[in-house]
Amino acid sequence: MEGINPDLIGITADEYSDFMAVNTANILDISGYRLYTQLSNLGTTGTDAALAEDAVDNDLLIGGVMPFRDMGNIGAILWRNKDVRENAIGFWDPNTVDAGTGFVDLVTIGQNGEWESTDIDDSGLDRTIEKQSGEAYDNRGDISITALAGLGSLLPVGELGLRLGYSKNVTNDISREYSSSYEDEGDANNYATAKFSSEEQDYTSVLMIAPSIRGLSLMGADLGATVELAMVKQVANTERDATYTEGDTFVGGVGVSDDYARKFKAENTEELTGMRMGLSVDGSYPLNDSVNIKGLVGFRTGKLTGDNSVSSTDEVTKDDGNDAAVEKVSFNQDISKEEKQTNIRILAGIDKQVSDNLLLGIGLGLSREALETVEDEGREVLDTDGTKSYTGIGAAGGLGTSVDETTVKSVATVITLPIGLEWTANSWLKARLGASYAITYRKEETETVTITYEDDSKDAGVDDKTTTTTTNNPLPTRPANDAVNFYAGVGFLVTENLTVDVTNMAVGNILLMNNWRLSATLKF
Repeated sequence: MEGINPDLIGITADEYSDFMAVNTANILDISGYRLYTQLSNLGTTGTDAALAEDAVDNDLLIGGVMPFRDMGNIGAILWRNKDVRENAIGFWDPNTVDAGTGFVDLVTIGQNGEWESTDIDDSGLDRTIEKQSGEAYDNRGDISITALAGLGSLLPVGELGLRLGYSKNVTNDISREYSSSYEDEGDANNYATAKFSSEEQDYTSVLMIAPSIRGLSLMGADLGATVELAMVKQVANTERDATYTEGDTFVGGVGVSDDYARKFKAENTEELTGMRMGLSVDGSYPLNDSVNIKGLVGFRTGKLTGDNSVSSTDEVTKDDGNDAAVEKVSFNQDISKEEKQTNIRILAGIDKQVSDNLLLGIGLGLSREALETVEDEGREVLDTDGTKSYTGIGAAGGLGTSVDETTVKSVATVITLPIGLEWTANSWLKARLGASYAITYRKEETETVTITYEDDSKDAGVDDKTTTTTTNNPLPTRPANDAVNFYAGVGFLVTENLTVDVTNMAVGNILLMNNWRLSATLKF
């Protein structure tokens, strides 16, 4: 289906897509045994070569279907996608740390390997890098494990399907490590050393159960339905550590004339959990011997709740030759968060055998996604002397004296016009080509309730705060963008028991084999 057009899933018949993405009970259409496989990056020769090209995107799929006694069919599918990318390395500048947000500023210095420069802090003096090392990679990807069953004779009307699945989508898995030491030429007392490490991971995991039924008749149409229940967990976590020391005459540093050391540690963790439920109906109606009208209608809604917790400690030690002075600030911020999401999808089209060797699929799709996010912010700062403040950490931290409750409502509507062709060249070769034109409309509204404290607030008393509510002018519904996606692929009947498909050929340069997907299906 990736060669014809994935936007036609549910319109143009496809054995694998019909039971994986339309109605699980369609697994009953398979006779005998199946083994499905898929590989990618046909032009990649080894990990080093892939990373040298800045990114590598790998797909792996393996699974199969087999008869289950006389009751029906069962199957299992494992799919793994991995996207590895190099990340720029940076060094920590202690003059630009924002302890209030818990993030360390990075100054990009390039990719992995050695790096040298002069006058790195614009002081007019030459700096010599004595040692520098670092690495940074971002691993992204998806994994899904699906178990399927189709039971054909348990009900007087219709046939049953059941899907159990677990999936995890990792949008960021970043690891950075960096260390360096440098000094002014000819002045051993004018030096600095820095170490920095960072770990970031963002992912969403879903545990799902979806029973389905097919074979229901209504006014000549063949109907099916699927109910989906899922538990969802969404996590975003960042941990950062940094240390910095400098000599007593370093120009441009905070210490200037003092021995200076700084330790910084920050953690930002967001975890949301909740439930999702959905209902979809699929159907077909034979218009004549060569034309089928097909369609899908789906509805899904879910709600996630949880907290975003930010904490940091910033400790500075200065020694002017007499007594070492230590300044320490601890910062904590908790944001309660709630997300509500609703999706509606409608797809209709025809599947027509134009001639003996040409199949046409054409459709019209409409989808609408509504998302409402509410964030309720609160914070406290603990100074070196143990006093607690609700006013942020002043101008240096950039937080000011306000906290917000923000509600964002957004709606995205997408109209899709997909078309696809499959041409049977001979008994062993099929060529596939497709395109989709999509128009996207967006609308967004933001409401913010701001609580502002007096500059010297030490508690959350009523007398030292004011409340303001602001609603922006809602953005009118307008075209956000339109796009055309192309698809191409070829299929080979190697033997009666083996078919091989090459898909994803129309992404970018058709000659760039790194984008191709190679699938093989065994039938026996």
